[in-house]
Amino acid sequence: MSTTLTLMRHGIAEPYAASDAERSLTPEGMTQVSAVARALVAAGWRPGAVIHSPLKRAVQTAALVAAALPEPVEMVELEEVIHAGRPLIDMLARLDLPNPLVVGHLPSIAELARTLLHSEGYLPFDKATVACLRLTRLPPRVPAELVFFAPAALLAPD
Repeated sequence: MSTTLTLMRHGIAEPYAASDAERSLTPEGMTQVSAVARALVAAGWRPGAVIHSPLKRAVQTAALVAAALPEPVEMVELEEVIHAGRPLIDMLARLDLPNPLVVGHLPSIAELARTLLHSEGYLPFDKATVACLRLTRLPPRVPAELVFFAPAALLAPD
């Protein structure tokens, strides 16, 4: 049995705030994320759950994606930013959610994709970029398959 895991970097955020955790999406970032989510939904993409970092820009990104979905999905806010690698893969396996979307940050989101794909290179996760991977299981025993990789500019051109 296979599952899909979708990875998304948060949208365009303010460059500064009182703390990094409080950086919000800009109006352009909100528009960008909403347009990307609508394009994915129009193409038939449906996550079974949305897992996101507790940082404000990721929370906002996850909420905008969820709002674009035709049906409600389970929302899971992580207690802390979990850096990519084995801890994040193990956490995803423990949660055991169907076809999850993970909204996160660089470099963790790119590192997670690289690890799951068994790749030496990194996918260029610009703001609101999405990658969908197919896995046989979590944690994986074989490399994931890249189903699609879509920069925001492709899904939601200006």
